[in-house]
Amino acid sequence: MKLEFNFTPGQDKQSGLDYALGVVKNSGFKIVSHDFNRSWGGFITLSEDDKNREVFMRSFFQRHKEELAEVDGRRFILKDFTPKILIICPQKSFGESLYATSFQYHNQRSELWKVLKGPINVARSLSDEYPGYMSPAIKGDHIKIGLGERHRLIGNRIDYTVLAEAWIHNLNYRSDEDDIVRLKAPDIR
Repeated sequence: MKLEFNFTPGQDKQSGLDYALGVVKNSGFKIVSHDFNRSWGGFITLSEDDKNREVFMRSFFQRHKEELAEVDGRRFILKDFTPKILIICPQKSFGESLYATSFQYHNQRSELWKVLKGPINVARSLSDEYPGYMSPAIKGDHIKIGLGERHRLIGNRIDYTVLAEAWIHNLNYRSDEDDIVRLKAPDIR
């Protein structure tokens, strides 16, 4: 499946997020929930049934399928991962509000992202100190965030940014939204 996002220029935050939800619904992916109450935008959580996760993996992470599945002959055995779609709103839809996620890390999951609509900047660090450099990523780029790696997504000022995200759970524990340790980061305005 392919997701194409064509946001209307000047679209307010709620309209943009509702539009993104409609695109994902119309794609055929099964949606479990969505949360659009984040300062930076929101996310859509997709069903974790094997068929939905396999289509998600083949659609967005074909080059990285070894991260999400074991290959047994010709058959895939899916690892434990949660498929999501992240939407980061542009600065102009907020006025002076934040258009970046928190600087954070996770104790029970690694993450794999694919930029579906960009560009975006990624701040990464192996320590709690905020990095002095951000890595740019454009549509089609893949980014792997390791377990415990500090990270932050910074959207762009003009247009929405959309990413496919796979939470790859720790073998002994299933991560959830509470598995976030937030760190101090500079304000982005």
